[in-house]
Amino acid sequence: MSIVDAFDVMRTGRPYQPARSYDWILGELQRESGGQFDPELVAALIAVMPAEGTTIQVPALDIQPERRAVVGRRQNDAAIAAWFRGDTSVIRTPILPG
Repeated sequence: MSIVDAFDVMRTGRPYQPARSYDWILGELQRESGGQFDPELVAALIAVMPAEGTTIQVPALDIQPERRAVVGRRQNDAAIAAWFRGDTSVIRTPILPG
């Protein structure tokens, strides 16, 4: 995952560092192949990397809890305590699109 995170950081930039060009990113991945990054992962990422300027459409996930979500530390503590007791009735399972 670190190589994907590094790509994202290099491509989108951060407040302290500007976004980089695809050519710069390719060079950095190749320089760090065998060092910071696994060479096989570098090759795999480069193989699937979209061309510069390409927009990847990702459908939004419609994750709806079965009941209203509770918020706050007290509710979290109660859920953790229930989990330790083996009470799974308080654990919410996201409903993923089928």
